[in-house]
Amino acid sequence: MIKISISESEKIVKNIREIIQTMPTHEFNKRDVGLKLITFLQVFTITICSIKKVTLESLAFECEELQHGLTITKQALQKRLYEGKKSLELLLAATIITVMTYKIDEPTTVTVLNQFSAVLITDATTISLPEKLEEYHKGLGGTNAKSAMKIQATYDIKTKCFRKISLRDNATESDCSYMDELIKDIKPNELYINDLGYYSVAHFIKIDEKGAYFISKIKSNTILYAENGSKISIARKHKRSNYIDEIVTIKGSNKKSMKVRLCGIKLPPKVYDERIRKARKASKSGLTKEKIERLKWILIVTNVSEDMLDNQAVCEIYRIRWTIELIFKTWKSHFSIDKMNNIGKDYWDCLILGRLIVITMLTALHSKLHFLVLQTSGRGVSFLRFMKHMSDSLDKVMDLFTYKISDEEMIITINRVIRFSLIEKRKRKTTEETIAGFDMPSDCINLISDLAV
Repeated sequence: MIKISISESEKIVKNIREIIQTMPTHEFNKRDVGLKLITFLQVFTITICSIKKVTLESLAFECEELQHGLTITKQALQKRLYEGKKSLELLLAATIITVMTYKIDEPTTVTVLNQFSAVLITDATTISLPEKLEEYHKGLGGTNAKSAMKIQATYDIKTKCFRKISLRDNATESDCSYMDELIKDIKPNELYINDLGYYSVAHFIKIDEKGAYFISKIKSNTILYAENGSKISIARKHKRSNYIDEIVTIKGSNKKSMKVRLCGIKLPPKVYDERIRKARKASKSGLTKEKIERLKWILIVTNVSEDMLDNQAVCEIYRIRWTIELIFKTWKSHFSIDKMNNIGKDYWDCLILGRLIVITMLTALHSKLHFLVLQTSGRGVSFLRFMKHMSDSLDKVMDLFTYKISDEEMIITINRVIRFSLIEKRKRKTTEETIAGFDMPSDCINLISDLAV
């Protein structure tokens, strides 16, 4: 049976406790009496994720349970929401910073990704809100909810932790415009893997100028140019090919151009026949030969050189982007971030921030446990199952923070969660297992060895 030791577990448990007990600098209460900030933070993080029905009345009750001698009504708690929201914002930022410095002994088993200091995926999920919040959060229009918000998240595949989480008031904001903010934090030798919503030649140029890398699907209407300036037709040039790996030039809306590496793998006939069928059904003006031919391919643009990643590796690594889709699934399935009553803005903000703090902490805990168990057993810990079982055990986590149970008792719970969350052995390899099979180029191995010395 897989089991982590007490000494290893204690470090994890204490680290999480320190995060939740980090006191933000925001001045929550000038008086020595009344609701304490630490009580508010605990109730609006662990508690809201562990009780079935969240109401101001139930939360006021939990505040009294946690803080000896406190008497507080739901109306009094309502008045503290605005101040509490500011503290939760600071706590979420502090939690992410702590997670970013989280020490992972073996950052990744996917050797080929060790060429990069980070492998980052950014994506967004949209949440419908109560109509009364329309003044603060614009909806998507049409038959969609009148009020909605978007959450942008950046996740590091290597450490399996979040780099950034950003709540966007305007759900109609384009993902591409968010990249303007994200690009400010880009560091050399990082690899960014984003979907078409973030596609921008101008951003690709900025990433490249910062000494970082990108892998992106190409937009279907992107015109490709050869070195001599002539247009490249996939239909003519690669009709009889099964893969593409060449240098092309692409141009952005601002007329800036960039040389990129175009990588492509032709899909199986059954797959591309279905893609073509759906495209014809959706098209009003019909499909050109060039569009039909492109539908037969997975087409990727990147500035990663061939001596770092071959054609197959580039296309496989792009598929790992779907990891963040699974993460958003756990947010909604096990933490109900998309299910709120008809509540006001401050109340809503406190609930969403509190849930995201818990999610960030548990994601960091999964990261550490995954690599510990992988080292000892050769089997990792499933993120989906771990988050499910931990969400079911959050009452125990709250008991830990309030010292109602010992670290040893908490560790028993953690080991049980691990046992039920182990990745099962399967005949079909996952995307990560497939990428792990790629060899790192010898030049990169020598460079890493030189840096280590």
